Amino acid sequence: MITKVLEIRDEGTCIAAVAIKMLAATPIEDRFLWREGYPRDGNGVVLMCLSDQRATSDPYEWTAFGWGPRTMPTAHLYIIYNFDNLRDGEVVDVRVILRESTTPADPEIARPE
Repeated sequence: MITKVLEIRDEGTCIAAVAIKMLAATPIEDRFLWREGYPRDGNGVVLMCLSDQRATSDPYEWTAFGWGPRTMPTAHLYIIYNFDNLRDGEVVDVRVILRESTTPADPEIARPE
């Protein structure tokens, strides 16, 4: 499995998250992931908010956690389709994804030192 920490941003929002690409690196991982229904090609991505440790592989489940239909579902779908191109610590800005802005927010957590 491959993990990346990401900073999810939206209007007035900064969410520290961990994205886990469910791609087995060992036969043991493969058996566990396959048994639980994750595709072997690594297309499953679990996203976890670090503030409350809620996690899901379903981008549409965030509303059941009380997050609303915008920030987390939008960011999660983007992360699924762009996981391999994202860098550890990168800002995933929902306003840019939805074309409300052309420039992503500056990092608040992973500021360059």
